[in-house]
Amino acid sequence: MEMTHTTDGSHSGPEHAHTVTIVVDRNPREIRPGTYVVADFKERLGIDSCKELDEIVCEEFKPLDDSAKVHVKGGEQFVTHARCGGSS
Repeated sequence: MEMTHTTDGSHSGPEHAHTVTIVVDRNPREIRPGTYVVADFKERLGIDSCKELDEIVCEEFKPLDDSAKVHVKGGEQFVTHARCGGSS
């Protein structure tokens, strides 16, 4: 049975759904595979909402907007960093 995630962070599927390993800032993390809204994904992983999240794809950084969706299958790599710009 396929697991799906909603924008409120809930999901449907078997209670014993497996997790996969992803890497955030060089630290392995466990999460259920599926599609997440980036803002919810960051919250689920305990990433400060003030930080930007980039996915590393083919050794390049791909910025992820908080309203975009990210598809997690396992093995993905992400980095966080301070948001650029803004007022001083």
